[in-house]
Amino acid sequence: MDAQPATVVSLDEKKRAELAERGDQADQEQWDRVCGLLRREIGESSYRSWLKPMSFAQNTKGKVTIAVPTAFLRDWAVMHYEDRLLELWQQENPAVHSIDIIVNNKPPKEKPPTPAPAPPRPAPNRLVVPIKTEERQTRKRLERLNPKYIFETFVVGPSNRLAYAAAVRAAESYPSGVSYSPLYVHGPVGLGKTHLLQAIVARKQRQMGGGRPLYMSAERFMYEFVRAIRSKDMMTFKELTRNVGILVIDDIQFISGKRSTQEEFLHACIALFDAGGQLVVSADVPPSQLTGIDERLRSRLTGGLTVGIEPLEYDTRRAILTNKVRGLLPQIDEETLDFLASRVTNNVRELEGMLNRIVAQGELTGNAPNLKNVAELIRQVEPQSYHRITIDHIQKRVAQYFDLTVKEMLSHRRSQVIARPRQIAMYLCKAMTRRSLPEIGHKFGNRDHTTVMHAVRRIESLIAKDAGMHEDVVLLKRLVES
Repeated sequence: MDAQPATVVSLDEKKRAELAERGDQADQEQWDRVCGLLRREIGESSYRSWLKPMSFAQNTKGKVTIAVPTAFLRDWAVMHYEDRLLELWQQENPAVHSIDIIVNNKPPKEKPPTPAPAPPRPAPNRLVVPIKTEERQTRKRLERLNPKYIFETFVVGPSNRLAYAAAVRAAESYPSGVSYSPLYVHGPVGLGKTHLLQAIVARKQRQMGGGRPLYMSAERFMYEFVRAIRSKDMMTFKELTRNVGILVIDDIQFISGKRSTQEEFLHACIALFDAGGQLVVSADVPPSQLTGIDERLRSRLTGGLTVGIEPLEYDTRRAILTNKVRGLLPQIDEETLDFLASRVTNNVRELEGMLNRIVAQGELTGNAPNLKNVAELIRQVEPQSYHRITIDHIQKRVAQYFDLTVKEMLSHRRSQVIARPRQIAMYLCKAMTRRSLPEIGHKFGNRDHTTVMHAVRRIESLIAKDAGMHEDVVLLKRLVES
């Protein structure tokens, strides 16, 4: 009987297999280097939260596939990191032309059932105790966090940089060591205080081994306190507010004049401080300006770090708009975004509200937003702001305010007494009219549009740190609008 012929593998097939194996290994090494570079860019904490769960899947003719475990993580990675991952990978391998982030839906390997391990014994720390059913239900009712309010989506600028850094430190320092407690964040409405406070809680909830955070508004704290009294269940409420590592209370000014609520809150603070916990609160004014607050509580609130958030300057407002319009349809051109950022200056909520109106108008009419129809929409919402306000009118008002003639202010003299009023006038023209930068520059002695932009940014920077400048601009706006 003839012998069966042996299976023959050609040299070409062996070579292809070896090359494929080496290619996979090279791709994995490139992925490791890309991760290392991005890790240094975004920091260890963000890397662990968003990039560490990602894994290299394959490279098919320059199209790299990355796998993530959940759809939420995929959407987040696509929105925030896909472009940067591609840039870094192309630095490692120019042949890579695209990155596809997918959800890895492979079912986990079945494992034989094992007896459930005994629950770990908590460390001897009074902050870590079993959560009772009643407390768990109460926490579910209270902690209504906005999933968008995380540190990664907070736009940082000169007016909020210190508050942002302090919030990150508060989230990351406990329980290894509390740098300051309480952290007191204050500022006008709509500038991001709630965003920062909820970001602290979101960061702690993602981390392992830290003390449990609890977030609620001061109004909710008062409501739950009264509810506990009426239901004769104060013990559950006390355990809720004391069995935490980080207590975060928003809008503390709302307990002003509420003596019993303040007393209970003070006792919760004392218990938290004694246990080495972290307290974070926000308000619309500094502690010294809170009215109707018990002096013992005021003293506790001033014992840590107090940071303020100032009105956002142009660059920060512009960056916020850039973040908000990513992926929106219809598209909004850069000139329109420049105008919107310079026109809506009060707070982030008004800025987002106006952007929502613009997007809705585009969707309903089918017309892409442009400078003309956006200016018209703003004029409809705030008609008084456009009442007879022209560049000439602003120039006259500013010149009168600083005891100058318009001719002197428009001259090319660079002395401080002339240059500063000229910059203020340019800033007001950009903020209070629909004129473009080139138009404003032309009206100021045929100056270049970059000169106008420099003036706008300079005045915004001074407003944020100079109380005298802030007062001058506020008074001038009133004079212009009168």
